[in-house]
Amino acid sequence: MGELTESERVEIESKREIIDSVPKVVVYGGISVMVWIFTMLVYIPLGGGLMLTPDLSVSNFIMIIGFVVLLFFTVKILKEIRDISNAIGGIIAVKSGPSGASKEEVEHMQTAVRGVVYAIVGTILFVFLTSVLRGLNIGGNPYLGQTIVGIGLVVMFIWVIFLLYRSGMAVSKELTKAAHEKAAKMLEKAAKD
Repeated sequence: MGELTESERVEIESKREIIDSVPKVVVYGGISVMVWIFTMLVYIPLGGGLMLTPDLSVSNFIMIIGFVVLLFFTVKILKEIRDISNAIGGIIAVKSGPSGASKEEVEHMQTAVRGVVYAIVGTILFVFLTSVLRGLNIGGNPYLGQTIVGIGLVVMFIWVIFLLYRSGMAVSKELTKAAHEKAAKMLEKAAKD
């Protein structure tokens, strides 16, 4: 058995990464949902009017702890989503070309897939994550949680625009390359005729 071609190596590694990362996303996602349920539906209501200090209620403290834990799992999920996206991009690059794909083509497709997937998954995770903070009220500021979420929403929107632009540019490079190759073949054929 000979050495693997670059395309075969990319395809095998991509499939291996999907098999490794998908279960982790399911587990981290499941834990996150359970933390959210316990935070929002059990412990925040149980905290009710209990106060730790004159400016910090038990419910607000629980919101902060829940947010930090959810943020931790969000980072873990996004790492695995990155690996899955890169694997999918690698497979697309290998399968879309008639003779496989170069390292550059694989990188472009990984960038394109990763950007779109991050934009979608990141937005969903943002909504899920920030739902815990919306009611945050510390020091008599009833709009603290909404202000934090609002600022985060603007930052998230700018990040999504950047990701989509970057994905589009990665696809554009491949389309431009394919168009130049096609034009060169057409000119070559026309010159022979």
